[in-house]
Amino acid sequence: MMYKLIFLLLLTSCGASFSNPVHVPTLNLSSSNQDTQSSYKEVDLISKDKFTYYIRSIEDKRLNKNFIEKKGESYYSDADIAPVVRESISLTLEKMGFVRSKDSPVTLRLFVTNWSAELKEEMSATLTAKAKISLEVFDPTEKRVYKGEYSGSSELEGPSLNNEDLRAMLSSSMEQAIKQIILDKGLIRVLKSY
Repeated sequence: MMYKLIFLLLLTSCGASFSNPVHVPTLNLSSSNQDTQSSYKEVDLISKDKFTYYIRSIEDKRLNKNFIEKKGESYYSDADIAPVVRESISLTLEKMGFVRSKDSPVTLRLFVTNWSAELKEEMSATLTAKAKISLEVFDPTEKRVYKGEYSGSSELEGPSLNNEDLRAMLSSSMEQAIKQIILDKGLIRVLKSY
């Protein structure tokens, strides 16, 4: 009898507990991050030539604007996600030697098509976050010259998960998607050709 009670107490204490609103995750793609440093070296772009770019728009094209849903309740962002993603991509490109300029002959359009998480609760809780960005590059005549899709995912399992865990997994998934952008040699070649 005592073992059943302890088991029931353990089961009721396991799971996930979220609250609204969920703060927009911060993205940490700093040059001190070992993975990011090796990504910069792998692409080998930093040169004496200054190549420019300009992100003319970024749109939140997610079908569902909530970060996660649990038992019929939606957990949403406390702010627009676009500025966080835009700034992280800009900083990443600038660390690679690109210069942000409104006068750039090459412009980019970005679309966040997924940034969400799924929760599975059994003996423990499993949180899986996914991010996806679509990118288009336009030349000076407004002709689309490149298109790419970049994604990332992360997973966390534990007896009890909360908003901080959710934000950490969302951050990790978007950071992975942004790293895919800088590893796209075709994209970098197009950006350097103008």
